[in-house]
Amino acid sequence: MTRHSHPKAVLVPFAPPTPDGGLKQPPAAVPALFRQAFTADHPWFAVDALPWPVPSHSLSWLRNRGSLTLRLQQHVSPTLAVRVLSQRWGQPTTAEQNFLSPCDCTPAIIREVILSCHHSDMVYARTVFPRATVEGKNQQLASLNDRPLGSFLFAQKKVCRGPIELTRVTGDRGENVWARRSCFTVNGQKLAVYEFFLSGMQWQEEP
Repeated sequence: MTRHSHPKAVLVPFAPPTPDGGLKQPPAAVPALFRQAFTADHPWFAVDALPWPVPSHSLSWLRNRGSLTLRLQQHVSPTLAVRVLSQRWGQPTTAEQNFLSPCDCTPAIIREVILSCHHSDMVYARTVFPRATVEGKNQQLASLNDRPLGSFLFAQKKVCRGPIELTRVTGDRGENVWARRSCFTVNGQKLAVYEFFLSGMQWQEEP
């Protein structure tokens, strides 16, 4: 995967659900390369139960429970860029709905971004915000634009991250692409975050 393999940001205006529950915007599409990870039968594993060997410097990033944004800024480059690929009302995949269960997550705002440093794409992230999550104290989540999600989440007093689960998919050149997912509860409401570490990722070890 090269850093030029992703489309430029396309911001889609938010449209609330219609009264009958329909959606005015089509579902956000998972990039073909990662669709296998969003199928109902794709395996995800607890950090200590991963069946594949992972280099120690990569594992330290995958299992870290803090802000990925902040870690990239501290250890790779302070000039982290967020490129929004899609941000719209959509229908989460069955796997995403199961992961967020028992939360009612239809409809949801689905946000897809690329995190890059030094013009190199490092992380593809997909976040599912159920409708109830972007109301009240969390209204800013509906209008993050190119601001990092972590800048909001980790600034909240009432935020809890659930267990991190890991998997891998095959990249377009046959390489392993490591990914993780976790649910956050922020101000009493849930959201799901999926992060795929691209070939441009600089696995910097902490000093």
